[in-house]
Amino acid sequence: MNADNSERRRFPRRPVSIQVKYRSLDTFFYDYAINVSHGGIFIKTRRPLARGSELEIEFEIPAAPRSFKTQGKVMRVILPGKDEMEPAGMGVEFAPLTEADKELIDLLWQQSAKHKEPA
Repeated sequence: MNADNSERRRFPRRPVSIQVKYRSLDTFFYDYAINVSHGGIFIKTRRPLARGSELEIEFEIPAAPRSFKTQGKVMRVILPGKDEMEPAGMGVEFAPLTEADKELIDLLWQQSAKHKEPA
């Protein structure tokens, strides 16, 4: 990501590695997210949905009281082989989140940071 992209972001993004289940129309997909913020998520996939696609997203957060579920819209698509510096996938903007949903993302961030700390 270049400096221009980071300055445009409304929400800080943090790296994660979590399996995400998502549905668009009547098709279900399972892939991995590589970063998440209160505003959205980047799902690494070799078969990204078209820009503008609407989807339902769900993922589990260990020790959380419930799974994270929300609606989203594909805002950015990186096709396989398009950019060697970035993985193929799609950036999904979340529908406005509740405070409880933001707390789940904060919990995920905390858990991800613990797994990256040196032993």
